[in-house]
Amino acid sequence: MKRVFLVFLALIMLFSTVTAYASVGSDFLFRTYIQIPGGRLVQTIDAFRPLHNINLDVHNPEDFFICRETYTFFIADTGNGRIVQFYVESGETRYIGEGELSQPFGVAVDATRIYVADAGLNEVVVFNRHTGAVELRISRPTALIFGQTTGFTPRKIGSDARGSIYVVSDNSPNGVMQFNANGEFLGFLGENWASLGWISTLQRIFYTETQRDQLIDVRPPSPTNLTINRDGLLLTATTGMGDTGIKKFSTAGSLLLNLPNPWYMDIVTDSRNNMFILHQAGLIEIFDMHGDFLFYFNTSSMFFEMDGVTRNPVAIDVGPTGTIYLLDRDLAAITRYQPTEFGNLVLDASYYFAQGMFLEGESLWQEVLEVSATFNMAHAALGFANFRQDNFEDALELFRQSYAVIGYSRVTWHLRNEWLLNNLQYVLLILVILVLANNALKWFLRRKKLMHPFRVFGGKIANASPPWLRRLGREMKGALYFCRHPMDGVYEIKHNNMVGFKTATLIYAVYLFIFVLNTQITSFTFTFFIYFSFTPLPLIIVAASIPIILGIITSFLVSDINEGEATFRQVYIIVACAMIPFTLLSFSRAVISNVLTLYELFIFQMLLYVGIGWTLFLILAGLKEAYNYNVRGIAKNVALSLFASACFIVVAAVAAMLVTQELEFLRILMGEVAFRVQS
Repeated sequence: MKRVFLVFLALIMLFSTVTAYASVGSDFLFRTYIQIPGGRLVQTIDAFRPLHNINLDVHNPEDFFICRETYTFFIADTGNGRIVQFYVESGETRYIGEGELSQPFGVAVDATRIYVADAGLNEVVVFNRHTGAVELRISRPTALIFGQTTGFTPRKIGSDARGSIYVVSDNSPNGVMQFNANGEFLGFLGENWASLGWISTLQRIFYTETQRDQLIDVRPPSPTNLTINRDGLLLTATTGMGDTGIKKFSTAGSLLLNLPNPWYMDIVTDSRNNMFILHQAGLIEIFDMHGDFLFYFNTSSMFFEMDGVTRNPVAIDVGPTGTIYLLDRDLAAITRYQPTEFGNLVLDASYYFAQGMFLEGESLWQEVLEVSATFNMAHAALGFANFRQDNFEDALELFRQSYAVIGYSRVTWHLRNEWLLNNLQYVLLILVILVLANNALKWFLRRKKLMHPFRVFGGKIANASPPWLRRLGREMKGALYFCRHPMDGVYEIKHNNMVGFKTATLIYAVYLFIFVLNTQITSFTFTFFIYFSFTPLPLIIVAASIPIILGIITSFLVSDINEGEATFRQVYIIVACAMIPFTLLSFSRAVISNVLTLYELFIFQMLLYVGIGWTLFLILAGLKEAYNYNVRGIAKNVALSLFASACFIVVAAVAAMLVTQELEFLRILMGEVAFRVQS
């Protein structure tokens, strides 16, 4: 009896554990994540909650379409070769196309027609929506512009208000096929672009013409899904390629929006053109009409069976009240997700934001912040609302909180113009005074008798200064001389010790200080062009130092093997002197960025490119002269140095990983020992 009781108790505990685990897992499934300032994703209040599933009499369904006016579902029942029309309110079912279809993979509906993409028949079949009779069949076009190698295996289909038909097919690198209402081929829209990997690129550069002819042609990937939004614009989804994802095209075929993600498999838009995207992993991501991210949540799990949990979702649609519907192939069911009060609030507010109606949506965004204080778009929207009301200080702070650099730049431009209008006369007066003072100073300096006492006084100060300071000044002049005359400068460094080791070390220290300082003093408008602006200080120093240290060491070692004539000390000094232009120009760029806006971005970028180009030229020219190499020799040295640096980084990464694993093992071992000792 005692054993029976213990077994019963154990079963109760196991059931309680599994139930608790399932509860935690189910909570994790439908959690909503938003983007906070800085770009991180964090959990927030649920925007959607699952409803009861709708079970269907289908086998391996591939697509469905919701008629929002009549609240009717049209499901492509691929396994049974038919279209299932399901009336949600009455629960009635109607079957269309039995005996006429083979493998319907896509379905779309308008007021009078049902459009079916049948991959088994290699046809598009159009039915009368009311009678269910076949009105039109579209087979592979014979027009010359269609191409001889273009395939015609229809997978997905859509239609617009004019009755035009859009077809996604396998092996269609030219994009989506467009037909008129009578089935006549009109052309292609929404073409992807072909992408070459670095190996393929090198092959096409260095191979002979005969070898290039033997390479496989790289063709753009075919779109895998499509939808037509309320404005009649085409949106495509392309799954499986690294630089593809969601694209929006104008009626003329030009690209309006690109959301790259190779895992996006289906897209639909609601009545306000918000985009609902189905991810292969079962995620649902929601964007506004301009591609600004709102939130996402997960629906898929292999371990839980409950309403709202999907196994293999293949299609997405949105109902008339904003409810999201997913078609699950394995479950043969439609899962539903109803927007919560918070979800509706965000969708309503984002509509005003996308339309530029910032004042009308201000109160809604304030409500959003009361519920979720870190919602990124809310801060940006309120920033634009304050900008419209001339509350510039508040707008700047809100734009800073949301990292909305475009809005911040606009406010900065307005404040700068306002300041110039109020102070331009004083600025011009100061400039005139400076010009006159400069001319007067030049006249004064040309008078030797007037300048003699000042020269004598300056000489006494120079003689009274410590020897190390005089030497530092002399060597800094030498470093600047190298920046203007690198060939002569290398000769002076090698033979006359024009710049010393300590001075070079000081230059490196100043470079690191300026590098770190730039991340703090650069205007917020250009924050995203300072790649280390959000990085901890130690990592900034490491990131600024490692390329220089590796470059110096590997370049010297390679030159030592290849009979270079420079010592390590000389290489160290030459690279230090070459860093001066980049250091000075980067500091100048950071300072003037505080009076620039994105309209003057070219100035900011020009200073960056000039600094990098000047420094690289000095390094290459200086090392070429120091090693006594020709152009081919220094090119070989650079290539081998880069390869050696890459090898060192790989070895260091592997070593760090191994050390981390060993430390983790020791931590676990010590914890186990401590536990055994205590017990």
